[in-house]
Amino acid sequence: MDQIKYELYRSAVRNSGYAKIGEVTATNDTAINFQLTDVLPAAGTSYFYYLVGSKAGYASHLTDTVEISSVPTIITAGILQSFIQNLGTPSDPQNVTVSGENLTGNVVLTPPVNFEISSNGGTTWVANPTTISLTPTANILAATTIAVRLNATAAGTYTDSIMLVTGGGITKYIKVQGVTAVIASSSISLCCTGHLLLIIPTAR
Repeated sequence: MDQIKYELYRSAVRNSGYAKIGEVTATNDTAINFQLTDVLPAAGTSYFYYLVGSKAGYASHLTDTVEISSVPTIITAGILQSFIQNLGTPSDPQNVTVSGENLTGNVVLTPPVNFEISSNGGTTWVANPTTISLTPTANILAATTIAVRLNATAAGTYTDSIMLVTGGGITKYIKVQGVTAVIASSSISLCCTGHLLLIIPTAR
């Protein structure tokens, strides 16, 4: 069927405020692919669309509403294995990466109690309640390496999460877990009594 008119409507909210932003009319009954374009919504916002198909003498047809969004997104990569800490010395660090898109503000990382994080390769470590703030450029946060370590002050098993927050109420968590204990030193003391050799483990 030719001479069908397709009109595209857009609004910044789902339930009201729609305005027509374009239309195209089928000139024959064989062409079925049509295209209407629009700019992407600004970072942190959404656009809502519906399409109206109409032809003189026939009832119009409205499509369902479609949302196209540029909502802030925090992206994490990497899985942290369980940490093992010898009490009195921080555990070996492990790394994850944090990036983001469509951001309207900084990404703020808060480590849980007993864990520490660093954004500069371990030069400076941050413990709860201090935070690390990562600043995006043009709404994009480039992949940033975050080092994590367990540094508890008492023996025990610890399970918690690093919290990542940005504008728009977007929150993400990175799970961390580990064990802190008094671990015997790997060094040994050797002594001899006659022909008997004794190997004595030395605890810290």
